Amino acid sequence: MSEKPIIFSTPMVQAVLNGRKTETRRLQGLERVNKNPDEWKHTGMCSKGDGVWSHTFAHIVTDELVICKPRYQIEDILYIRETWRVGTWRHYEEDEHGWPVKNNRIAIDYKASPEITHTPWCYPPEDVFKRLVKDSMEECALSNCEREASPVGRELDYVLYKWDAGNSPCRWRPSIHMPRWAARIFPAVTDVGYQRLQEISVNSVFKEGYEQLVPRYGDEEVREAAMGWFISLWNSTYPEHPWEKNPWVFIYTFRWC
Repeated sequence: MSEKPIIFSTPMVQAVLNGRKTETRRLQGLERVNKNPDEWKHTGMCSKGDGVWSHTFAHIVTDELVICKPRYQIEDILYIRETWRVGTWRHYEEDEHGWPVKNNRIAIDYKASPEITHTPWCYPPEDVFKRLVKDSMEECALSNCEREASPVGRELDYVLYKWDAGNSPCRWRPSIHMPRWAARIFPAVTDVGYQRLQEISVNSVFKEGYEQLVPRYGDEEVREAAMGWFISLWNSTYPEHPWEKNPWVFIYTFRWC
């Protein structure tokens, strides 16, 4: 078991939080066979005895064998990388006597949860904290947000700008740049499977996060709406391996710890 990052878009993070999304399909590890997915067939699984399993594929003409290792394994703990920003920060806190004690900390705003305006404090490494505060101060200055008076003699050590919780003037940062200390969602992988993309069932589309917002009547209408949603989602996420090419994918089932 190990801990690994995984990136989700804002709508998919919301689907995880709402309990709708319990599966995700990924291409990593299948680069070789997905150059020409129609030319390969799945032949089995193999392991070195260390609990890490890979999948074997054979070329349908040459019988060439390749081993494809999934990025994630059963029992791995994932930390979801999502769009984030610095919500606020503090350099000090008061001790039991009311004296300031240095305690660098940052609160994160999560784009997927605008309704959460007070998040727990995070404690990044000091060099990271200094860099983020420096960047955030520059962003605050450009935003013309309200300046807050600081105690005499400690101006540089205290917050200099003021805004309502959840309305940080700091910029949104891409999910790929979210560090482990800022993450809040840690699903555990419960199963790893494989398939050609077009083999996905309607039931699995719902597990991928599909939400039926408009009433549908009849199985075929439900199927068309769900599949249309998934195809659009997939093609926007993986334009180099679109639905029409029917790539091989690894299927990860997870539960939120």
